[in-house]
Amino acid sequence: MIPQGNYQEAVEWYEKSIKIKERIGEQKGLATTYSNIGILYLEIGKKDIAKQYLQKIYELYLQLNLKSQAEKIKQLIDRIY
Repeated sequence: MIPQGNYQEAVEWYEKSIKIKERIGEQKGLATTYSNIGILYLEIGKKDIAKQYLQKIYELYLQLNLKSQAEKIKQLIDRIY
């Protein structure tokens, strides 16, 4: 868990990480970063934004043929609402 008040800074670093990983094509690392930022948004109660990132993970896992991980993310998405 991130100490209170550092969420915005964490989001900024995650966003920088996403841009780098997208640029170099690091798909598995990108999924991890999407997961981290999605969980962060869940922790601060921003479910809509969290769901967007979790949906990205789900689609990425399907592209990478990581079906069991995709199913776990799908279950998490379904539980958000």
